[in-house]
Amino acid sequence: MQQQVESELTRLGIVTIGDKVRLRDLCKKEKERNVNRFSNVVRERSVLFEPYSVHSSSSRLNRSRRRGGASGLSKSSADKKRPWTVYFVCLASQYSYKVPTTTERMVLQEAGLGLKKIKLDLSDDEEVVFGKLTSNEQIDDSLHLGFPQLKECGGFEVLSCLANSRDLIVINSSLAAKELKAKLGGGGQSKIYIRPIQKCLSTKAIVNNVPSELKEKCIKCGIEVLLRELRKHVRYCGLSENEISNNQNQEDDDDYFPMNRSPFFRSEDIEETRTRNLSNEIEPLPIRGTGNLLGSSNRLPQNSSSPTNPNTQANPDTPTNLAIPTNPDTANNPDTATNPGTPTIPGTPTIPGTPTNHDTHSDSEPMSDTDPPIDERLATQVIEILPQPVDLEGKLQQVFSKIRKDKVEQNPIEILRYLQASLMMGRKLEILDITTPHVGETNYICVDRDNIIETGLEELEQFDNKFVTLEVQFYDELAQDYGGPRKEFFLLMLRKIKEKYFDNGLLNAFKHDYKKIGSLFGLSILQNGKIPKFLTEELLQDLFSGNHDAEETCISFLRKGMEELGIVQVAKEFPLFVHIFRKSGESKLATKMLCQMLKPQFDENGTNTRQFQNAVYKVFMKYLREVASGRRNNITLEKILIFATGVDEEPALGFELHPTLLFVEADGDRFLPTSATCINQLKLPRGSNENKLPNDDILFNLYDYAFLNTHFGLI
Repeated sequence: MQQQVESELTRLGIVTIGDKVRLRDLCKKEKERNVNRFSNVVRERSVLFEPYSVHSSSSRLNRSRRRGGASGLSKSSADKKRPWTVYFVCLASQYSYKVPTTTERMVLQEAGLGLKKIKLDLSDDEEVVFGKLTSNEQIDDSLHLGFPQLKECGGFEVLSCLANSRDLIVINSSLAAKELKAKLGGGGQSKIYIRPIQKCLSTKAIVNNVPSELKEKCIKCGIEVLLRELRKHVRYCGLSENEISNNQNQEDDDDYFPMNRSPFFRSEDIEETRTRNLSNEIEPLPIRGTGNLLGSSNRLPQNSSSPTNPNTQANPDTPTNLAIPTNPDTANNPDTATNPGTPTIPGTPTIPGTPTNHDTHSDSEPMSDTDPPIDERLATQVIEILPQPVDLEGKLQQVFSKIRKDKVEQNPIEILRYLQASLMMGRKLEILDITTPHVGETNYICVDRDNIIETGLEELEQFDNKFVTLEVQFYDELAQDYGGPRKEFFLLMLRKIKEKYFDNGLLNAFKHDYKKIGSLFGLSILQNGKIPKFLTEELLQDLFSGNHDAEETCISFLRKGMEELGIVQVAKEFPLFVHIFRKSGESKLATKMLCQMLKPQFDENGTNTRQFQNAVYKVFMKYLREVASGRRNNITLEKILIFATGVDEEPALGFELHPTLLFVEADGDRFLPTSATCINQLKLPRGSNENKLPNDDILFNLYDYAFLNTHFGLI
């Protein structure tokens, strides 16, 4: 190496010692010059790209000193804020407990309430947040940034909406922005609802609706008309004064029947609607002397000459009877108006402005041919009030035709689906959308869970129309039936009926009960309840065969009960329908199947709540394996499914809403599972930073206690 260096120096002409010393001094100077040049480059880069420079802290310190001392660094860090934009919904009523509907939101918005987007900072304390919520700063003449009405309501509280429901719950925390965000789900993106406490807020509209000033030229006359008046102008354009006057007299009637001008309504539909509305205009009047309402009787007298109550005839308060002509054409005929053979309604009140028997021959102007006689309208109203029987055979024939047309007669499940869609009426059987109200007619029953057969069969006997959705409430239980209690009612009834009436053979001593049982079977099948699959093959053949027993037997009564719901008729028309009563070859409910049914609703990966959800779900999976192996006393996987959905297996038509497992933050040390069977949801409390998850043994005992619970309500 040394020889190579010497040879290179010699090649460069550096031979003597003095040349070598001078070369060394030149190298030192060049090195110092390069160091200074590099330092200048680093300094310039630090100034230009300070946020991304490794030397930014020292540069920032120097800059802060230039701006006013060493305290500039801490001041810059303190001034940095973290904004948080929140959607607040201010409610008007102090008793609101559900998310407002679409109509309610429109009313609230016009009153300066409803939904507003308010910008907070996570460093805002309670007073700052309160000030922003009640801010009187105006956006325009009628709208404010906040809700100044809250200053006059005597205090308010903030609420959040439960997942997969419209129910509101109070947020138990301070109004500080950081605390509110920590209590909200979805990363703080959920809406916060504000509810007044002592005084309801006014819903009077404060938004100024400025009418449109746009104009459009009429095609007929060429005159420019305001758009808001153009429709009325087109209606009268080109008409004479008399025609305009006649049309104006009919405006009220046309507004009452807006479908008159709609191309989407048939003329016969319009006439049917008009007749129905006219009959509804006449309210039932009390009959003096009897205290009854017109139309409360189940039938009309056939002839006025039939014997009547002498007390009624002698009563001076009894009003004059109204004649009901048997032919509508005789209503305005004076020769037939006083015919003694004309049927009448005894005790019918006199309605002002209507002709009676004694004033039909007056010289007043006769009734128009286009107006129905008032007595016909009264008779129509009486008939509409009377309960109308269900045309079961007619509906079944329609169902049969549709099934054949759609070629589903080989599919028992589809046959049941068609049958349910055609026969059931009233409120929907299942909740399809949790954001819409679940209302409609129901057959309400109240039963004793400890005496389910007796009370259940007695309650079902009271209904003439069994095709209306059943609404069930158990004694001393708080739940409202939106599907869950009804399904559990059918489940409990079938279990008890199997034990009492079928396990030990048919009981001839109680043969009359089998008609009620058959009716219950039909109800359970049509209303998404459990299907009775405990009937033997021999019993099924006797039940659905064409041979009706002449004598009264248990099977004949059972058949009559099921015929009331159309089940036997469908099975005879489509023999494959009987397969729904046979047990399938599927295995018993397993852990994997239950986990697939109860789909967990996890938050996004990387969030703090996801860690707590994973922790409690791991414990729950371990608990399910313990249950499946039979190591948790009397707990079975079926009982867990009943707790969540009200049924011990998937219904024949499936779940309208897929069952879910929802993780909710534990309220204090309360880690007891709850459920909402109407929406097939199991709620599993999770831990948090404040409430740590208990150990496995404590959680397992709590789960045992919950799943062994047999009633609806808070435990």
